[in-house]
Amino acid sequence: MPTAAPTENAYIITGPTSGIRADQVGVGEASAKFCESLAVPFYHLSRDAAQATRMRPWFSHPKSKVDLWSNAGHWIMQDSKDDVNAAVTNWIDAL
Repeated sequence: MPTAAPTENAYIITGPTSGIRADQVGVGEASAKFCESLAVPFYHLSRDAAQATRMRPWFSHPKSKVDLWSNAGHWIMQDSKDDVNAAVTNWIDAL
């Protein structure tokens, strides 16, 4: 199950999205509705260009960011842990 962790400054969702129900965050319209409701910065890593393009407008906070990670596997944070840590740290530092 994905874990949603709000903070004062940002919102990060971690974890796999397989096996979740259609009424849960992470699937179709439920995901869009949830993301569009966020009033805090959000950082999303995507390995799919179509997904990144579709999701960018979902986040209205000006410091939100959707990054496309080409040539990444399903588990971006495991496949490229040092690069992901650097990207997340840079994003947080820019807040």
